Amino acid sequence: MQISAIAQIYWQKVKDNERTYASVANSKKEEVKSLALEEVNSGKLTEAEYQNLLGEEFTAL
Repeated sequence: MQISAIAQIYWQKVKDNERTYASVANSKKEEVKSLALEEVNSGKLTEAEYQNLLGEEFTAL
């Protein structure tokens, strides 16, 4: 999946608590979720942080 620049900006704002995942445009949510999953898989984000930021339980792929 190609991640757009706007999805990267949304993700940074979610991480910075400037925006909620719920407020991300529906057309960009899957991209933002993919970025979050990448950060969990690389160890930059914990599963608990993922759950807190996205408001849903982490499920490994």
